[in-house]
Amino acid sequence: MARGKRKLGTGPALMLASAFVLAGCGGVQDMSLFSPSFWSMSPLQMTGENDLAELGLAELAKGNQVAADSYFQKALKVNPKDAHALLGAGMLYQQTGQTTKAREMYESVLALRPRDSDRLVSFAEAPKPLAEIASAGLG
Repeated sequence: MARGKRKLGTGPALMLASAFVLAGCGGVQDMSLFSPSFWSMSPLQMTGENDLAELGLAELAKGNQVAADSYFQKALKVNPKDAHALLGAGMLYQQTGQTTKAREMYESVLALRPRDSDRLVSFAEAPKPLAEIASAGLG
């Protein structure tokens, strides 16, 4: 190859092909691809109902107790009856030795009478009903 000339790799060709594929996508043509409602149908999209509680549970699982507490408090400020946030706060308080506060959180979850289908999903174990976790926390 002569000096000063570069050979183009597959990167630009791949980008061009991707652009053509996306151009044919209806989401790009009507610009809905860039709206939150387009992505709300994705199974990876959080529901919006308790995003803060889910973020708190994720931080708690990573051991970031301060961040987890912040998310739980924000979630409970938005919705004081968010069972996931109450449960997460209970688990956090239990981990940090604040047993009175943990008991209050677990009792609050049980007072909401969560349905058996309301579950906490974890990668380590099968999903468990919120009421079962709260009852175990009280024990």
